Amino acid sequence: IVELNRRASIDMSASAGWDLADQKSVVLFLEDVTGSARRIGVSLVAVHPAQEKNKEKYKELSMSLDLKGRYRELGEYFKRLESLSKVVNVRKIRIESCPDSSSVCAAQIEAVTYMAK
Repeated sequence: IVELNRRASIDMSASAGWDLADQKSVVLFLEDVTGSARRIGVSLVAVHPAQEKNKEKYKELSMSLDLKGRYRELGEYFKRLESLSKVVNVRKIRIESCPDSSSVCAAQIEAVTYMAK
């Protein structure tokens, strides 16, 4: 998050009409992701940003999120990710029961957002 905050101070050019996230929006996206998790009761255990992938007109920024929560709370959290204002795709979801608790699940997702070049 520190690196993304540093990058957010860099002024980005317009996205030519695309609704893509710029550097500042990525920081806001991370705040939305963590805030939504807290409000629903899902614990955001870890965020692992991956390397940006350069495409022809945009950059892909993927991140792996490690979560813990009840099954229904995780489902509500995934719904909220869908309703964020920026383009976000969830590519992978893995849910399993936690060995230390019968009512809590551990989830790992790969979420991708997009940035203008």
